[in-house]
Amino acid sequence: MTRLRTPFVLALAIALAAGSAFAADVKIGVFDFQRVSEETARGQELRASLEKFGDKKKSEITAKENELKAMEEKYKAEAFSLTAERRSQMEKDIQKKQLDLQSFRESAQKEMQIEVNEAQGKFNDQLLSIINSLGKERGYTLVFAKEQVAFASDAADMTSELIERFNQETAKTGTAPAAKPAAETKPAAPPAAPPKKP
Repeated sequence: MTRLRTPFVLALAIALAAGSAFAADVKIGVFDFQRVSEETARGQELRASLEKFGDKKKSEITAKENELKAMEEKYKAEAFSLTAERRSQMEKDIQKKQLDLQSFRESAQKEMQIEVNEAQGKFNDQLLSIINSLGKERGYTLVFAKEQVAFASDAADMTSELIERFNQETAKTGTAPAAKPAAETKPAAPPAAPPKKP
């Protein structure tokens, strides 16, 4: 409910102004953030980058897990034939390896979150810039993400135009490859949250 509060108040204010001349000039646009994230070249580029980073960290974690497993298996196989001193040393080595693995997992998770936040920030900044530019050109009074409104007519949907403009701007700056069909992409993380101030 909280997320709908601001759009609801604004929509109510517009409805109350319906009898005035101002209402005739009001033009509201909405866009599907999920589609923009999945169908723009920039969104696909960022998701591919996150997926690559995530795969790298998973491989590193798997390698460390295999090292620990090998040490544990060696200890089990040789435990009864080892001296007390050697057995104690191997146990310490295994404990250190376990702590190292735990620390690495936590570090990888934090690094991944940093990468996700950075990608979301870059995407949202560029999206806001394009929304502002497109909104001014098309004479929109207000622009909302669909997630922020309870209802919007198809006539108010500017998603396709926004995607087209986003890809045009991306192609100009050369910051992402040509867009591929959304079905071919695999999100590496949940899509970025829609901008709070379209």
